[in-house]
Amino acid sequence: MTCYYHYSRTLTASLSTTGDSSSDANIYTYSTHTVTMAMTTTMQAKHIEANADAVVQTYVDRPLLIDAKKFDLRIYALVVSCDPLRIYVYKEGLVRLCVEEYQCPTRGNLDNAYMHLTNYAVNKHSDGYVESNDPADEGSCSKRSLSWLMEWLTVHSGDPMTPVMVWRDISDVIVKTLISIQSSLVESYRTCKLDADDRSPFTCFEVLGFDVILNDQYKPFLLEVNHSPSFKTDTHLDARIKLGLIEDTFRLLNVSADDKHKSAARNAAISQMRLYGNTFAGIWLPSQIPIPTAAAICHYCAMADSRADPTSIPYPPHRKLQGLSQRE
Repeated sequence: MTCYYHYSRTLTASLSTTGDSSSDANIYTYSTHTVTMAMTTTMQAKHIEANADAVVQTYVDRPLLIDAKKFDLRIYALVVSCDPLRIYVYKEGLVRLCVEEYQCPTRGNLDNAYMHLTNYAVNKHSDGYVESNDPADEGSCSKRSLSWLMEWLTVHSGDPMTPVMVWRDISDVIVKTLISIQSSLVESYRTCKLDADDRSPFTCFEVLGFDVILNDQYKPFLLEVNHSPSFKTDTHLDARIKLGLIEDTFRLLNVSADDKHKSAARNAAISQMRLYGNTFAGIWLPSQIPIPTAAAICHYCAMADSRADPTSIPYPPHRKLQGLSQRE
C-alpha cells in the first residue's frame, strides 16, 4: 500500500509505505509542488512498483501536540457480528509519540522521520525514545495509555467534557468506517460459512486496530485500520493494555474448551446431511465423536431443520467487562 499526505498548495508533503501494509519498515517521505508531480515522482521511485496501489490522504498540518510532539492513538475494536453489525470498543489504548518536537513540513525537515512519523517501529530506534516500564513515569515516556491522555485532555483543554466528546467522536469514526464496508463484509462472511443458512451471531470475531490522529481542535482523523494489530508486549504498558484486551475479548465471547469439538461435530453433521440426508445417524467421526441425528442438530443449533426458528437462538450470556463498550 502507498499513502500520500499533502500539506499545502505550495509545498506537498507525501508519505509512502511499500511492501507489507501491516509493517512500518518501509516508509518514505517526499516533497513536490503539485499533487500530480507528487504522485509521478513517488511512483517512479526505485523502491515502489509502477503498478502499486495508492491511497491519497490530506496531511493533518495542525495536529494536537503533547510536549510539543506529534502523536497518534491505537484504538481497539472487537467485531463479533456483521449481520447485525455489533462492535465493542475497548476503553483503553495506546498513545504513541514522536521523539522529536514537531515542525510543519519543509524541505529541510521532511526526511526527519522521528518528527513526522508516529509509528512505534520507526521511533523505537531513536536514542531519544523513552520506554514505558514504570507507571509512575508514564507522563514522560514515548508510549502512554489512553486513560492518561483523557486526564491530560481535561487539564489541557480546561473542560472536563473534552475527553467525553473526543471519545464520542472516535467511536463515531469506528462505527462509520465499519458501516461503509458492512454490505461486502456480510456477503463475504456468508460465502465462507459451511452452513449458509446459519445466522448465529457469534460464529467468528475480529479484533481491529484503528489508528487515529487528533488535530488542534480535538477532531479525530482516521489514519488506517489494522486487521491484524500487533499483540507484542515489549513493555509493561503493552502487557497491561493488550492482555486486558484479550481477557475481555474472550470473556465477552464466552468461549469454552468444548466449543471447538462442538463446532467440528456440527459442521461434520451438516456435511453428512447434505450427502446422505437423515440416514447417517449411526456414522462416527474419526475423532470418535458421534454425529447427531437431524432432530438432535435441530435441537442443538436450531438451524438444521426447516421447523427451527433462527430468531429463537439465545445469545451467549455476557459477563460484566472492564474495558469493552458496545456500539451497534
